[in-house]
Amino acid sequence: MNTPKTEQTIMEKVKNASWAIVLFMAFIVMYQSCSTSKKLASMKAKLDNSLDSLATKKELSKEIRLEGLRTSKRMLYDNNAIIRTTVRPDDRMNQYDEEIKKIESEK
Repeated sequence: MNTPKTEQTIMEKVKNASWAIVLFMAFIVMYQSCSTSKKLASMKAKLDNSLDSLATKKELSKEIRLEGLRTSKRMLYDNNAIIRTTVRPDDRMNQYDEEIKKIESEK
């Protein structure tokens, strides 16, 4: 018969402390949501910074250089004119090819 009285006492204690339990649970939920929003904000800032990073600008610069060299090579080939310097067009086209390979291997 002692057990029912003990259970009643525990139930009464839970009923009396229910406001504290609800307050504690609300605090835990609020704390979790605040920390999640801070983490989300920091991740968004990192993502924004990575989009404007130096690596992407560097890659774009390489692509521009490659396309410039390819265009120069096509112009020399299409014109097929002898450049009045010590470098012949075929030699210059080979230099362009070597530069293109060098830049592509850097990727």
